[in-house]
Amino acid sequence: MPIYNVPGVYVEEVLSGNRPIAAQSTSTPVFVGTGGRKDAPRGVPTAVTSWTQYATTFLGDGPMTPLSHAVNGFFLNTQGRCYVLDIGQGSLSGTATSPGLAVLEPLEDIAIVAAPGYTTPADYEAVIGHCEAMRDRVAILDVHGADAFVPTGNATADQASVGKPVGNDLRRGLITLPTLRYAEAHGSDLDLACALRGECDRVTYDRLIDRIRHSDAIEAARHEASSAGQRAVLALRVFPDSPHRAALIGLVDEYARRVV
Repeated sequence: MPIYNVPGVYVEEVLSGNRPIAAQSTSTPVFVGTGGRKDAPRGVPTAVTSWTQYATTFLGDGPMTPLSHAVNGFFLNTQGRCYVLDIGQGSLSGTATSPGLAVLEPLEDIAIVAAPGYTTPADYEAVIGHCEAMRDRVAILDVHGADAFVPTGNATADQASVGKPVGNDLRRGLITLPTLRYAEAHGSDLDLACALRGECDRVTYDRLIDRIRHSDAIEAARHEASSAGQRAVLALRVFPDSPHRAALIGLVDEYARRVV
């Protein structure tokens, strides 16, 4: 404390109990899969700060799994922190005994969700759906070569081929290309207006989705997506042939399939 011997202005700093706001990472990823270790914590998001910690907790005796490769690559490129969610042989969407991605919802510092090795349409829908629902994280989708994608070429695809209920985007308030093309030709459709306002019941949605599926909008959207895909493939052809280029071309095919 200063000693006030003479008149004047004194500035005294007093410590308070409030601490400065600490910097927080905005790019913490979570890797989902299995490391192969039989006694690894299942269904519990675990903070990991080093490859050694991961190997001790999750790595099994067998070959490196896609999850292990992804975590290893992460720590080869950074000294940061990530989460690991080992779901064993469970699914991303969860089961009665394994909650899947739902256990990540309470974690507010996750910014990236990656599920290495999960490449089916249902896997993509699970990861994307989780990120869309949380609205504070992005999805990184894995591609294991071009064979991971099998375009159906069917404009009226069913749930098994698309990996989600047909019309699910519209029910969730997401306006896709077929809906836009249908709106251009049927702007006076009262069910469409109801859907755009988000005020429809399930019967109305089903009725509208059925009309869209049997309209010219599907073919128009498929043609537009195919043309965009062909332009993208031509652009990719300038790169040397490699698994990475094949995977990107596979993504283009998958985009053209799922847009309708």
